[in-house]
Amino acid sequence: MCLFNVFLFIFVCLFIFSANAELKFCPEFENKKI
Repeated sequence: MCLFNVFLFIFVCLFIFSANAELKFCPEFENKKI
């Protein structure tokens, strides 16, 4: 397995995780939902 593919996979996972965390814990998003 190419090392670049592993790095890219980890980067994508971190990007998705940070995006989900930002959506969950953003106060403005919660206020709009309520």
